[in-house]
Amino acid sequence: MKFFVVTLFEEMFHAWAESGLVGQALKKQNFQMEFINPRSFTSDVHQAVDDKVYGGGDGMAAMFGPWSEAIEFAMQKEPSAQVIFLTPQGESWNQKKVSEFLQRKPSQEMGIRSFVFVCGRYAGFDERLVKAYADHEISIGDYVLNGGELAAMVVMESLVRGLPGVLGESSSFRKDSFGEEGLLECPQFTRPQSVKGMDVPSFLLSGHHKNIEALSRAISIVRTKNRRPELLEKAQISSKELEAAEKLIRQLSEEERDLLGVNS
Repeated sequence: MKFFVVTLFEEMFHAWAESGLVGQALKKQNFQMEFINPRSFTSDVHQAVDDKVYGGGDGMAAMFGPWSEAIEFAMQKEPSAQVIFLTPQGESWNQKKVSEFLQRKPSQEMGIRSFVFVCGRYAGFDERLVKAYADHEISIGDYVLNGGELAAMVVMESLVRGLPGVLGESSSFRKDSFGEEGLLECPQFTRPQSVKGMDVPSFLLSGHHKNIEALSRAISIVRTKNRRPELLEKAQISSKELEAAEKLIRQLSEEERDLLGVNS
């Protein structure tokens, strides 16, 4: 997978690209990344990439010229790349979309999936840029940031995690919250066994793997019902399955149910 990033602030990505699983994945070439600065496509002494908006109003909008040339520079390298604009009015990014993007077929030319992330600044883009180039407009939430860089990192990291060889186990990505089924993940615990009067739920210490798996799934279902009920419908959990899950978790103590977030 290759990411082309059209941005005025490449330096914002450096720490992210050098840290943790993303840094390891980049070193192992699980994915590639190339930065393109619109200022490189200006001809004036000030390297202007924005201008006042028509009709008045606050702020400056990204100019068509240098931004379009930056996007086309990426498209020349990979004509089949999908162009993504990070905008507040875009489609909400979620795990389902992550899976859809990961399932896209690689290009015949390069044999990899490629995306161009366009990270705006100022008061947004000249709308003609979006109209001319956007395959997707993506939003990471109903709030406004100073630019698209942080949003691009969120989207890219969610994609990188799903690439082969990035996570320790192939099942880790599928079992994440909002994974294949779309349910919240069962809570996890590590040592020590007891902290501030809170004990690791006893079923996790039993060594009975089938029982642990069954209870973990039941907890995942009930926890989703309690915290994000709209996800339960999307996951197509039947009322019979929900009833069975609620029955199964009754074998846990009240303290354990409270700790696991499955008390009704």
